Amino acid sequence: MFGRRSIDLESYVLNRADPRRRQGTLGVMPLKEEQRPVTDGLSTVPDQRAIWDDWHRTHTSASRSSNAHNLVDEFVDLLPHSEDHRILEVGCGQGREAIALARMGLAVDAIDLSPLAVALARENAQKAGVTLSIIEHDAAELLPYDSYRFAGVFAHLSLHYFDETTTRKILAELARVTMPGGGILFTVRSVHDRFYGRGDQVDENLFCFEGHVRGFFDKQHVRSVLIDWDECSEEYYDIAGERRDNPGSFLKVTAKRRPT
Repeated sequence: MFGRRSIDLESYVLNRADPRRRQGTLGVMPLKEEQRPVTDGLSTVPDQRAIWDDWHRTHTSASRSSNAHNLVDEFVDLLPHSEDHRILEVGCGQGREAIALARMGLAVDAIDLSPLAVALARENAQKAGVTLSIIEHDAAELLPYDSYRFAGVFAHLSLHYFDETTTRKILAELARVTMPGGGILFTVRSVHDRFYGRGDQVDENLFCFEGHVRGFFDKQHVRSVLIDWDECSEEYYDIAGERRDNPGSFLKVTAKRRPT
C-alpha cells in the first residue's frame, strides 16, 4: 500500500504551499488568502516552477534513453508530407529531443515551465549548432501561436501534471495550433506506474508526492480526452535499467489532427 489519502484542499493550500515562494497552480491564477480554492476541482499546490528549477539544477545532464530516441523517429513518421515542417515540443526540458528534431531538418518551437530548463536548452542548442525557438510558458495557459501553425506536436512526459479539466483544455489548445492531418505524439505516466497513489490526492488520478504533482492515465482515459484527434493509438511501455533516475510505467499515444 502507498498510504494513499484524500485531502482537504484548503488545508493543503495553507499547510503545504511555501509562503516564501510564488504559489503555483494547476491551470489557475494564485488565489488571495481570503479566497477559497474553488476552480474546477483544482488546488493550489507547491510551486511546480520552483520544483522543476531545483530538479534541473541538480540534473544538468538529461538521462539517456534509447526509448526517447525511438520516440523522435516515430514522431517524424507521423508528420504529413510537406517540404516545410514546423513542429512544437511541449515540455522540452534541457532540449535533448528538440535538438534531435532540429538536426533532422525540422523547424522547432519549444516551451517549458522552468526558466532554468529554457536557459539550459538554449545553451545546449547553441553548443549543438542548431536553431530552436524556445520560450518559458505554462502549458496550462493559452499558447502564443497562430492556429494551424504546426505540422505536429511532441510532448514526452510533459502532459501528466494536470487535472481532467485542464488536460482537456491543453489538448484542445494543441489541436488549435496543429494543422489538419498533423500528428501528435505524447507520453504520460500510466496507472501501473510505481508512483501511482503515492502522496496527497489532489484530484482523480492526480497526486502530489514530495512536492511533485503527477497524473496517471490508462487507455480509456486517453481516448476520452482526445476529442479533436483521430487515428488514436495507445501503447503501454516500461523503462527500468536504462533510465535509473526515473524508471516507471508509461503510456505512449499517437494521433492525427481531425480535419476541420
